[in-house]
Amino acid sequence: MPNAAALLITLTLSVLAPAASARPQERQQLRLPSALRWRPAAPDQVLLWTGREEVWRLHLQAGCRVLPSRGGLGFTVRHGHFKAGRDRIRAVAGACRVERITAAPPSPRQGSAGMPTFVAWRIEVSAHAKNNNAYPSVTLY
Repeated sequence: MPNAAALLITLTLSVLAPAASARPQERQQLRLPSALRWRPAAPDQVLLWTGREEVWRLHLQAGCRVLPSRGGLGFTVRHGHFKAGRDRIRAVAGACRVERITAAPPSPRQGSAGMPTFVAWRIEVSAHAKNNNAYPSVTLY
């Protein structure tokens, strides 16, 4: 009987251990709604609310220095999809590519004094051909 108890404990720990050390869920792309909120999480990270309690951490390219501490922020999308490695955040100071998208712990999007959130916009980018030359077209949502 002691061997059965030891086996049960070993099996339980082997199942729980990977879950306890699991990295946050990582995504390659997100479908962005028209109503977005954001706030800075670190000099190179943004928390983006895509739903009431759906929060994503966006990891910006190394050396990005354009992230404002407050105010509006734009997110480039193609057909409503925001993709890591391709799309960018756009601020008054410039733009930075988003390298990774990971899940963040859910929290209310309406901030308090310690956790403000700001409005964000989708910037729809599409290429149109004119005389065999592609040029970008931008639409704000």
